[in-house]
Amino acid sequence: MWFDTPLSTTKEQSRELFDTIKSIQPDCIVSGRIGNDLGEYMTTSDNFLPRLSYEGDWELPATLNDTWGYKIEDENFKNPDEVIRLLLKVVSRGGNYLLNIGPDGTGAVPKGSLDVLNEVGKYVKENGEGIFKTKAMPY
Repeated sequence: MWFDTPLSTTKEQSRELFDTIKSIQPDCIVSGRIGNDLGEYMTTSDNFLPRLSYEGDWELPATLNDTWGYKIEDENFKNPDEVIRLLLKVVSRGGNYLLNIGPDGTGAVPKGSLDVLNEVGKYVKENGEGIFKTKAMPY
């Protein structure tokens, strides 16, 4: 489960939220963004790739273009090679790549996103053994 909880959230509030989520869906994992060191994995800052591996589970949240939500003029999509390079860097450091794609004004995935995702999907399909069930580089 992903959160953007306010920095002023108290430990008690984070604990109550954590417990509520687990009571509803016990097998889900809770993001570190819940705050107060109560998450089950660490989330980096948006679009931030660490230079080295982190201990434990972590993810990098990133956008496919320049915004997190729909913005009609944002057609600045990353190219497939850029997404693949970032995916490989994240995986080599033991992380998960959380890639945000925002729907357009009608709720559809924009063609620019589909084009990138199709190319990245082809790469992943052909090279999955180097991505799935791998371990972080030691340094």
